[in-house]
Amino acid sequence: MSYTFTVSEHHDGRRLDKVIRTLWPTLPLGAMMKGIRKGLVRVDGKKVACSVRLEEGQSVYVPWERPEEHNHSFAMQKNEKKKTTERRIPLAVVYKDQFLMVLNKRAGLLVQPDESGEESLIEQVWAEVPPEEDFRACAVHRLDRNTTGLVVVALHGQAVRELQRAFRDDDVRKTYLVAVYGKTPQEGDITLPLLKDRDKNIVKVDPSGQVAHTHFEKIAGDDKYSLLKVHLLTGRSHQIRVHLASLNYPVVGDVKYGASTVNKEWYRRIHLSHPLLHAWSISFHNMKAPLEYLEGRVFPAEPDNLFYKFLQIKGWQKYCKGV
Repeated sequence: MSYTFTVSEHHDGRRLDKVIRTLWPTLPLGAMMKGIRKGLVRVDGKKVACSVRLEEGQSVYVPWERPEEHNHSFAMQKNEKKKTTERRIPLAVVYKDQFLMVLNKRAGLLVQPDESGEESLIEQVWAEVPPEEDFRACAVHRLDRNTTGLVVVALHGQAVRELQRAFRDDDVRKTYLVAVYGKTPQEGDITLPLLKDRDKNIVKVDPSGQVAHTHFEKIAGDDKYSLLKVHLLTGRSHQIRVHLASLNYPVVGDVKYGASTVNKEWYRRIHLSHPLLHAWSISFHNMKAPLEYLEGRVFPAEPDNLFYKFLQIKGWQKYCKGV
């Protein structure tokens, strides 16, 4: 089992490891790194580092099945765990052109495929946008499974590179709508370091953790609850949820870091089943080719029905459409 492909315009200038992750998203990271390290992956017949940048026209040899066969096999294994009668919920497309899609992800949906047997957002995209021989659509950032809202998916290799740069340089900026328990200040900055326990998938405030910075502004509130507009200045796992909970402002509906009595109350009232944390808007700045046309664009997405019910009960439903 092996496969050789020629680098196309989609991957010109991209790192080898990034290209492999795009074409073989279900390949374990360890297997990919081992293949590159041992020279089983070769570029123009030569052993290379994972960080080497590919050029259009180069030949890349990998010791795995061609992408569609490898990923089809993975999908078949997953489908054994799923009901074939399960009906797919249509994608909520906020914007689409030849280079990218902006989607409004629902709660409970993974962004990337894994071995759980559950369908992911990107697999739904592949059903809508069939993969080419050497490129398949890929999400350029993530949201937690139970976080709703905007996800950007690249539909072209050059868009992947520019979007990754823009996210890295903070030229793509996301705003979150968050409902918390407690009466917060009008605004605040949280700069507590965060450490992730990967075995337990839990994040905690810890002096030895990574630098993390969250800014929030209160847009509505009463004596018990606050509605916040939140900006992330870093992108750590569970950052918003842990930072707010650390100040005793837990996100409503957050089972992992929240207040159980609050969660039970809102489950009883509206059957709330996920945190009221929504990626609300995304804006593009200082964009370069081929995405320079996105300069200054802002894409909003309304929260889901459960969030709307909460806002309606509190009398804050006007904020569904932004502030």
